[in-house]
Amino acid sequence: MAADCLCLNKGLPLPLLLLWDRASVYVQKLRQHRMLTDFEGATRKNEVGFRIWTSKEFHEYQVVGRKLPTASDEHPKIYRMKLWATNEVRAKSKFWKLKKVKKSNGQVLAINEEGLCFFGKKANAARNPKIPGLFMPNRNPIDDCWECDSNWPNNRQSLADCAIGFGQYALGGKGGEYYIVTDSSNDDAVNPRPNTLRYAVIRTEPLWIVFPGNMLIKLSQELIFNSYKTLDRSGANVHIVGGGCITLQFISNVIIHNVHIRHCYPSGDANVRSSPPHYGYGTKLDGF
Repeated sequence: MAADCLCLNKGLPLPLLLLWDRASVYVQKLRQHRMLTDFEGATRKNEVGFRIWTSKEFHEYQVVGRKLPTASDEHPKIYRMKLWATNEVRAKSKFWKLKKVKKSNGQVLAINEEGLCFFGKKANAARNPKIPGLFMPNRNPIDDCWECDSNWPNNRQSLADCAIGFGQYALGGKGGEYYIVTDSSNDDAVNPRPNTLRYAVIRTEPLWIVFPGNMLIKLSQELIFNSYKTLDRSGANVHIVGGGCITLQFISNVIIHNVHIRHCYPSGDANVRSSPPHYGYGTKLDGF
């Protein structure tokens, strides 16, 4: 039987099929555009034959808010949060979303701009392999804070100002000297050698402890910290493994940033130094 028209898949005539395919391509591009514009880090404008990438400035806001007072709760709990957004409206929206409160049921008590960060041309292929050249925040406000500063290697102690939550006022080793850990090969729990991590953390003075490169530190016994110390592994991949791992006891103002602590196992029944002039016998510990 002769066909009145040439029909292919989808049971459509050829002219209609071409229109269908073009419409499908358009819908796919529209979806991609919507998906990309959902990210606040950048927007993409599709035009015929070429693409334009534009970037935005991110501002750090501190938002203070609460639920509206009611007869049953005249003094609702007040929340404070630091977050990144392109403007105050988005900052407020993020605040209510993270607190799971409807905007109509909430009250913003204060909103202040803390800082500015530009996200744009930096390559971000690791996080967005399908979108080369697009850079967006980590969605981790602490890392977004220090990574925003292109001169962070020379201003490492600004990390202490990036903390949020319960420990946001911890100073760590801010204001102290930098201590570079260069020796990971020996861990003497009683007489630690200079340039080792144990030698640094038992000091009594504030120290900002950094690592020149990737490092695996194997502990023989628990690693006892003194107050006002920062372990800052920015720019390196540092792993601490072994017996007892880390002990934080009767101290304050300690910051441990992005250090991998793993494979801990019970240790103890041995002498361990806790400060330059003192070491003592430690009982069995199960690790950090």
